[in-house]
Amino acid sequence: MFKIIVSLAGIQVLQAVVQILKIKFVTVLMGAEGLGVISLINQFVQLVIQVSTLALPWVATRFMAVGFSHGPEEFSQQVKLFFRGIWRLSFVGMLLSFYLLFNYDYVLDPNLQKFKLLGLISLSLVLPTSIKGFILSVFTTAGKFRFAAITSFANVFVVTFMVIFGAWSHGIVGFFVGQAIAEYLTMLYCLICLKRDLAIFPFSGEIKVFTELKKLKGSLELIIYGCVLCWLYPASQTAVRYSLLLNGGEKQVGLYQAIHGLVLYVSMALTQATTLYIDPILKRDISFDEKFAVAGKCLRNISFLMGTAMILIGVFPEFFLKTFYSAELLPGKEFLFAFLCIEFINVISAVYMPMLIGEGFYRTHFLLGIIVHGMVALISVYAVPVYGVWGVVYAYVFSAFFTMALLFSRLIMRFGIFLGKREIVSPILIFSVLAAASAWVSSIPTQDKFIPESLNSRLLIILGYFLLCRALMTKDELVSARFFVMRFFKKS
Repeated sequence: MFKIIVSLAGIQVLQAVVQILKIKFVTVLMGAEGLGVISLINQFVQLVIQVSTLALPWVATRFMAVGFSHGPEEFSQQVKLFFRGIWRLSFVGMLLSFYLLFNYDYVLDPNLQKFKLLGLISLSLVLPTSIKGFILSVFTTAGKFRFAAITSFANVFVVTFMVIFGAWSHGIVGFFVGQAIAEYLTMLYCLICLKRDLAIFPFSGEIKVFTELKKLKGSLELIIYGCVLCWLYPASQTAVRYSLLLNGGEKQVGLYQAIHGLVLYVSMALTQATTLYIDPILKRDISFDEKFAVAGKCLRNISFLMGTAMILIGVFPEFFLKTFYSAELLPGKEFLFAFLCIEFINVISAVYMPMLIGEGFYRTHFLLGIIVHGMVALISVYAVPVYGVWGVVYAYVFSAFFTMALLFSRLIMRFGIFLGKREIVSPILIFSVLAAASAWVSSIPTQDKFIPESLNSRLLIILGYFLLCRALMTKDELVSARFFVMRFFKKS
């Protein structure tokens, strides 16, 4: 498992690096204000996607995983069923959003009316983004997670090239046009690969979507819950950014997006690596013991990998902020450590989150999402005017700890103690070192120097962290880690 997760994480980290480089060029070309505008528009598009597709992409992962357990014929039928529903809903949603945004000014708040043209261009992403994401989840469910990871990376690479060229030649309008072209090309490639590699042509045969969905046990309940959650998440993210926009302008939105985005790229890379591998497993018809064994090993592996990536950012924040963004965003160093800790907790929770769906705990998952996303939006609205970006930090701190507490308490109530000593001790120790080290560095006055005065102390922290990991790793984990390190340097 360690080899699989590391290889997938490597691809996802490369993807994150390309994403950061994209934002780096955008920041240089258009400044923090431009970054803030892009963040607002993209979040608006995500909201339209979630509303349009009625959570079918998320619901599909549950039933496709079960279908895959029962054979290729049932799996193929499930893929065709959900594909038909997703492409029809996303196409209609895209056309309807075009009509509403073009004809009715009140669809956007007066503060966002100046971004109307950008919104119209960006809404063309609704269809290809929905289809692309669904097809990649099909490959993941079928066990072809490396293909999904590599295709996702290629997509990011092409998008990055197109948006940088577009931004350089035609400014922010060119950015969104380039993004749309890249997404449509990726969608066509995914459709070709679906037919070529899995022998599934989603347009073949006659399928009555609504009738077939009703036959799937619990599908309508899951769709209702999923709709609310999938709409609530982008809505809460929009509320966060809008609160920052009203109280600090586009520049504060850009500052938040850069700092939180830097951490999210790392956490999402590792979350996606684990999701590609264990998400279908935890949703299949297999025993609880098998599921918890896979999740426990994944928890340890992801803790080591995540801690290693995040400790480097936490100890040398000035380097990463200046390298991937600009010196203009160095003030964000003071709350960077908080987002590192928040996302560490979120990634740990993400390892076991599929168990709620896999075991049919739909209502627990629904309640968790309602409280967490609702409170993130509510706390941000009231805290940002008083505390600025720190108000968003407080909202996410509540979200992270509440998610972990409710998730693990529900699983323990149902299955008993399923975490071994190794699975508990390793993440706690790694998190403690990360939190203490990054918080200390954040307290040091910002230095616009290539080599900080506290370099020796920071290097000692890094050394101490690796010694801790060495002490916590099992023999098999050490052998796998050495193998990958030697392989990396050999290729280099």
